[in-house]
Amino acid sequence: MSWKQKIKKAVVYLALGSFTVAIGALAVLITVRDYPKQWLTALNVVTSALLSAALVTLYYRQSSILQSQKDLKETEMNLEVRKQHTEALRERVVAWHGNAEPTQVPDSPLLTSHVDDDRGLPRVTSTGFTSAPNTAGLIVPSEDKEFNAIPVGLRDDPYLNDFIDNHAGDVKQVTEDVERYQREFDNLRSQFADSLHLDFGSVDESYEIEWTSQFPFWIFSELLILCQKPKEELSNKSARDYIESMTEDVEISSVRYEDNSFTLRHSDDGPPVAFVKMTERELINVSNINEDVMVYFRSRFQRELEPVVEDWPDQTIARALRELQQGEEAIEELEQKLEEYAGRPIYDGDCKYIDNADVSNW
Repeated sequence: MSWKQKIKKAVVYLALGSFTVAIGALAVLITVRDYPKQWLTALNVVTSALLSAALVTLYYRQSSILQSQKDLKETEMNLEVRKQHTEALRERVVAWHGNAEPTQVPDSPLLTSHVDDDRGLPRVTSTGFTSAPNTAGLIVPSEDKEFNAIPVGLRDDPYLNDFIDNHAGDVKQVTEDVERYQREFDNLRSQFADSLHLDFGSVDESYEIEWTSQFPFWIFSELLILCQKPKEELSNKSARDYIESMTEDVEISSVRYEDNSFTLRHSDDGPPVAFVKMTERELINVSNINEDVMVYFRSRFQRELEPVVEDWPDQTIARALRELQQGEEAIEELEQKLEEYAGRPIYDGDCKYIDNADVSNW
């Protein structure tokens, strides 16, 4: 029981006591109505008791009015504290979103709306998840390159953590959903890479080929793109045709004549996919050597991917595509929730900042 309740209870008891005394005195008055002196004494007692009861009642009403005014003032001050705290949190929400205004999301197989440089949201592309951008321009250690739905400049911000933990449980849930979909996608990506059983460093006729560590992940990305092609585009071609056509963008990016080795790369800015070495040095002077190397690479590529062709459609790829689609939906939901919170006048929920500033605790 609070001290306010205790005072109220005591006042009520005092009023009731005074009224009881008045009633008792009145009874005595009635009993001794034939004795003038006793009657006057009893009348004084009744009058005093009634006056006491009236004074107690008046005091209680005045105290209640003063307490109500005090409570109203405390409520107004606490509301102002919550408004100020909401504004501090809102700044983090807008910084996270990057542009907290309603956006039109075009219909597409995968997200294309989250590509503005000023957005702080993670992204989904046709081949995977991209972590929330480093909007603060901070230097991130190499060991901290893991996917994160929150921009690096805000991850350790105490107010943003307070917003997620204490004021926006729904935002926390959808953020965890995005990161869970990405982890599952990454696990499936690794599972596919392990399932290829590539013949690393094998020697074949006059060539020795070494697949790079990025080669399985490049295959994984290319097959994801294949799965997202419209059905009408796939109707006249087999999976084998598309898988074999993956080598069309692979080129020889560099040649080391001292050891007859060639680096093959997917597009100009893509990762190296293989190193091919010629075991017969005299062939290095043949004019069509580059073409010979590419012919050999394509034949080995088709041999390595034959199990994938035979078992197409690959179940791991299909599951990974579902994770991408679920991640897309979760990021859209995250964007909508951040836009909603950016427009809310007051954030619900309690936290240490509000508790410490609560006037009633002073």
